[in-house]
Amino acid sequence: MPFTLFMKVKSGVSSKTDFLVVGIQDKSFGKGGISTKEKKAYELIEKGRAIKLINESEFISLLN
Repeated sequence: MPFTLFMKVKSGVSSKTDFLVVGIQDKSFGKGGISTKEKKAYELIEKGRAIKLINESEFISLLN
C-alpha cells in the first residue's frame, strides 16, 4: 500500500502551520540571527499554536 504525505510548501508561516524546517542561520543575519519565518513561528507558539521547529535531518526522518 503506498504511503502519502499530505504536505504543502508555503512561502510564509501562519496559524495553519504545523512544522517549520529551519537551518543554521548566520548570526549576523537579522535580529538574533533568526529568519522572519522563524520569528513568526515563535510568536505563534507563544500564543498557543503548536508549531514544531525541526532541522533538515528531522524532516528527512519524517519522510522515511
